[in-house]
Amino acid sequence: MLFFLLFSSLLVRAQTYSNEWISFNQKYYKIKVAQDGIYRIDSSALVSSGIPIGTGGVNPKNFQIFNKGLQQNIYVQGEADGVFNKGDYVEFYGKHNDASYDSSLYINIHFLPNPYYSLFNDTAIYFLTWNSSTTNLRMVSIDDTTFSSPSNILSNYFLCNSVVAPSRSYYEGATTSSGSGITDPQYTQSEGYFDASISAPGSASYPVSTKNVYLPGPAAHCTMVYVGASQDGDCPDPYSGIGCFSPDHHVSCAYTGSSGNIPLFDTLFYGYPAIRRTNSFTPDQLGSISTGFTFSTQTVANLNSPGTIGVSYISITYPHTYNLENASSFLMAIPPPATPGAKSLLSITGLTINNGDSVRLYDLTNHLRIPAGIAKNGLLFNALLPYLNARVRQCYITGDAQVNRVTSLKPVGSYGSPTAGLFTDFKGTYGSLDSAYLIVTHPSLWTAVSAYQSYRLTTLSGHRNGQNRVIVADIN
Repeated sequence: MLFFLLFSSLLVRAQTYSNEWISFNQKYYKIKVAQDGIYRIDSSALVSSGIPIGTGGVNPKNFQIFNKGLQQNIYVQGEADGVFNKGDYVEFYGKHNDASYDSSLYINIHFLPNPYYSLFNDTAIYFLTWNSSTTNLRMVSIDDTTFSSPSNILSNYFLCNSVVAPSRSYYEGATTSSGSGITDPQYTQSEGYFDASISAPGSASYPVSTKNVYLPGPAAHCTMVYVGASQDGDCPDPYSGIGCFSPDHHVSCAYTGSSGNIPLFDTLFYGYPAIRRTNSFTPDQLGSISTGFTFSTQTVANLNSPGTIGVSYISITYPHTYNLENASSFLMAIPPPATPGAKSLLSITGLTINNGDSVRLYDLTNHLRIPAGIAKNGLLFNALLPYLNARVRQCYITGDAQVNRVTSLKPVGSYGSPTAGLFTDFKGTYGSLDSAYLIVTHPSLWTAVSAYQSYRLTTLSGHRNGQNRVIVADIN
């Protein structure tokens, strides 16, 4: 069946579930985010979703947005008058769902084999709600145009993180015995989405973008992960290789940058480990357009099967000039100025924005919203970052046309019901129950689930003393 059953104790008395962000007397509306960027919710989207605004409606200062249990810093245009008018809007930076939460499913791992690609869904859910507070988290809008001040420090580069994370194949991890095809029911370090397998003898190349390197800048840092996807013979621990046969994988890697093809490593290993390697490069070692990495597998003698691997990801963080490659949006990690207290002056070129569009820089670390000019052909965009601390700050620059418009929001729960928008307080309902049988299901399966719930409550032995108590939860 398409619903799933959780055979677990529902310990409601003393356990913390990390749902403390939920207030059960507040309504919550879902916003789906499948790509990173700025999202905007205007008055028409709120009205069409049944959220009361205007005179007598929700005070815009009361709005909050949550993701993964954390309140987000948002910008609310026109909130000062306490009325959400027709031209007002809510703005926030949204990120798609990656694999960060998947790490809790794995056992015996030192790192997540593919942090960039979720095992289940790439769409994150953000929740809009409102309370009675007027001091909720906000982005602060600043407009400093003192670009010619001699005290400003010109920022020469930012740190760009360039990633290749192919996800063409799903690897099920180690098998319990050679050739049986039975895999560990738990998530293990070699399970997940990786690139198509490379079987010996074979090779695959991965170009990673390294455009517009700032040559006088600091060293570039590279991280790569690849996994064993086969084993030859049985092994008591196919992840560590301890107590196993001779190595059954022979893997090498070379990179192609500014100086041709240069070997990085050549190694032997056994079974299904996930292997992470790090390297550093001087900026002049990187390719002017991309830096290529070629993984090769060689046949190991006297084996019954060829060694097979899969590449998870290659990531390079390198110093990048403020020429933004003709992109329409860009994420930048901007180092602090050399002089503490000085403002950082950014002079940005190569940003492709529609003529007449407003361009804004969002300091995601310090929650600032900074105008960067109006787009014209060949225009140099300037922005000033105030000095707040010595941290590297994550910043995102984009124009109005690239802002994602949210057209509708869906309340949690069953749409149209009296409780639409309200989370169900299972602890309040079943607070005296030490354990229960929990069914999480979709509304389309409600009839079948209700029948099974009734069966457990009225037919199975033990129903009289509550041993077969059933809790049904709507997945929405």
